[in-house]
Amino acid sequence: MIPWGMLILPANPFNGGIQDCHDCDQAASQKIKYSKLSFSQKIKALKDKIAKGKDVYTNSMLLANAYYNISHYGNDRAFYECKILGSGHYSPFAIDSIYRSMLTDMKLPAKYYLLALKASQNDEQKAKCHYMLAKCERNEWYNSNFYNNEKNEFKEDFLIPLSSLTEFKLLKQYPNTKFYKEAINECGYFEKYAASN
Repeated sequence: MIPWGMLILPANPFNGGIQDCHDCDQAASQKIKYSKLSFSQKIKALKDKIAKGKDVYTNSMLLANAYYNISHYGNDRAFYECKILGSGHYSPFAIDSIYRSMLTDMKLPAKYYLLALKASQNDEQKAKCHYMLAKCERNEWYNSNFYNNEKNEFKEDFLIPLSSLTEFKLLKQYPNTKFYKEAINECGYFEKYAASN
């Protein structure tokens, strides 16, 4: 049996994309493969760099992506999967209610995306931060309005009102950035929001 810390994560937890696609991220080539232990060590190294004021934007983005990806919404749920917490959760409804809020919470990723935003030095960086914060905002909305009630599990028509995504409004300040154009092309939520506002 492989020790817990030596288990290799299926995707690069430090990457953050416009779309959440677990299968795509896990099928992508990885220059560096992280074990649970080496991932944890890199988390500490990033926090140390941020504390020393070293490249705060980049290190905060990497840290935010990592925390996002080890949540239920990210590409490396394998980080927390074990006999106690369970595994193979197809949706938050499949997570034991005792652990659900811990595994779906977006406060930690949002904290570091906000730190990256404060350290951003150009509109491209700001646009990316606002978009990543919008992803966190969307997930928190689902946590509060959909996944908080077991009766919602099989509803298919429960869509987030786009007006509740305040970060999209902030992202609209950067229409001339490359990232904005990529977000319009890849994110149906943002495309609809931009067209209607």
